[in-house]
Amino acid sequence: MKNSGVEFLMKRAAIPAYSPLYDAPVLLMLSSQPDLYAQANAACAATCMTIAATGLGLGSCYVTTPTLALDGENDLSKRAGITEGNVPICGVLLGYAGEESFPPTERMEIPVNYVK
Repeated sequence: MKNSGVEFLMKRAAIPAYSPLYDAPVLLMLSSQPDLYAQANAACAATCMTIAATGLGLGSCYVTTPTLALDGENDLSKRAGITEGNVPICGVLLGYAGEESFPPTERMEIPVNYVK
């Protein structure tokens, strides 16, 4: 029996032109070592990021779905810079809301910084 959440995501991914990240040019992933307060701390940090983005005239969206692709030690997790022992908790999508958009560019490798 499949997990109903995974089954839902598989159905969504099968829809033509489905864009789970809403074509946002930036995804900020928050990860932490698993502990009692990790999810609450990450959610608070993500909330502050969305408020700051709004203040800068950007659109933002709190997301958890990308954590499924980064869960566990895999090549994508390593490429995303998730430190061994850390788990992805949530993400924040950033971009211009509405009809404004970033011009298409090639992806850049950006160093990942974190605070313990």
